[in-house]
Amino acid sequence: MKTAIFYFSATGNSLKVARDLANELGNTELISILTINKKYDISADRFGIVFPVYAWGLPLIVVEFIKNFKPIIKPKYFFAVATCGGSTGKTLVQLRDLLRKTGTHLNSGFKIQMPGNYVPLYDICSPQTQKKSFDNEKMMINHISAIIKDEKEFLEIGFPLTNWILSGIFYPLFASHVKLSDKKFWVTENCNGCGICKKVCPASNIELKEKKPVWLHKCEQCMACLHWCPEKAIQFAKSTIKRNRYHHPDIKLTDIILR
Repeated sequence: MKTAIFYFSATGNSLKVARDLANELGNTELISILTINKKYDISADRFGIVFPVYAWGLPLIVVEFIKNFKPIIKPKYFFAVATCGGSTGKTLVQLRDLLRKTGTHLNSGFKIQMPGNYVPLYDICSPQTQKKSFDNEKMMINHISAIIKDEKEFLEIGFPLTNWILSGIFYPLFASHVKLSDKKFWVTENCNGCGICKKVCPASNIELKEKKPVWLHKCEQCMACLHWCPEKAIQFAKSTIKRNRYHHPDIKLTDIILR
């Protein structure tokens, strides 16, 4: 039984989950959604996708991928894993409905709590709290892989009222303003012009001018540029100046750049 897992990851949480799930399932190919064409000539019995939750919904880059999901051979079983720092809201329902429009059925959908990294709103949790998340991730991988191997139907939906508030109100606001949100990025004098921010940006949203990053207003709000900057020079508004940075300790910079 062969499995293909597509993934999107900016700070490494979703890539770590995708790798661990692939190891548990066996005979699995990992594919970054940033490196493939609209049609996928991939031979697999099961397809899956692993991605982070943004503002209680799908990252727009994942939305575009799903809208264009046209594999040469339809999967017999399709699963999804959403990584999040808190609630997923209606993210998995949103994914199910988008897949349905492509003629694909979402057989199972799960969430895994990972360290939150949206530092414009909050600081990074302590190493002790991070370890608890990592330990929980290992247990969840065992639980999720068992359901996938048995090809069971399962979908984490959550509470309707919470979903309506979070995904029904806040997510549309996020989606309508996210591209231009990069106007709040700026760099301190610590910037050394290394260009890592440009290399890790999944939206090709950064150019270097006079060795300084310039954002091009097609932002995904993934915060990869901010978190991977080795000099902690990239800031978002004024809220991130004194806050820490994060990327999953098992994921290297080259993993993100190579995608």
